[in-house]
Amino acid sequence: MERHTLIERLSHWANEQPDKLAWSFLDDNLKVIDSFTYKELDNASSGLALHLLNKCKIKENDRVLLVFFPGLEFTVSLLACFKANITAVPVFPPDPRKLKKDLHHFVSIQESSGSKVCLTHSAYNFAKNMAGAKNLFSLSGHSWPQMEWIQIDKVLYSSKKISTATAKIPNKSDIAFLQYTSGSTSEPKGVMISHANLAHNLTLIITELRCSTSTIEVSWLPQYHDMGLIGSYLGCIYCGGTGYYLSPISFLKDATCWVRAMSKYKASHTQAPNFA
Repeated sequence: MERHTLIERLSHWANEQPDKLAWSFLDDNLKVIDSFTYKELDNASSGLALHLLNKCKIKENDRVLLVFFPGLEFTVSLLACFKANITAVPVFPPDPRKLKKDLHHFVSIQESSGSKVCLTHSAYNFAKNMAGAKNLFSLSGHSWPQMEWIQIDKVLYSSKKISTATAKIPNKSDIAFLQYTSGSTSEPKGVMISHANLAHNLTLIITELRCSTSTIEVSWLPQYHDMGLIGSYLGCIYCGGTGYYLSPISFLKDATCWVRAMSKYKASHTQAPNFA
């Protein structure tokens, strides 16, 4: 298989199977609460990409943090960054209720990456503000970094049904995103992942796992880690399959929801660490 970039594959599937479900997000009761067909996914990511470049004045190659509660806004925003040639920096969203450790890692990644802008959604921004985040952060021994926070909800969802001039296809040598370690044993360390790196990895994954347009993925893995982000979400798009996703919190509250979701949606593929 020729190693096309992920954006090239998304464009292909949006033309070949525009009305097929690409990603769906489930609540604790396994009901779909958000979903995108391939055409909607292409539209929304293109619309958001143009908004970031033209309205928000983010420049190509700028590094931008992605801070979201679990949901599809995160992964659609990642695709928008790819289309805008903005370097995405996926991060664990600091819990506004438990800030000390989360904030340390967040600040470390922000400083290391040099990001000055944060993409988020209204749910996280509201929780952060309600918790009095800035005051609590200062109590933890760190100051909240001076960043611009951009809520993408309105633009993202208003673009779903609107076909927009597609942002340019990134060069394979361009940096797609920065992948950071968890920081559990030392300071988080970042690696630059190019679109060529990502295409190579995705090609190997879908070849070895025999993924195809008939693939049905079910996963609860965190979106900002390698296995969840690349194996579960992006791999599904690369092969033209359909994915159903749960929050990791849903799994922690009731681990059987994972198995029940696989049964309900007839999963052909899933991923999980050995403790699961």
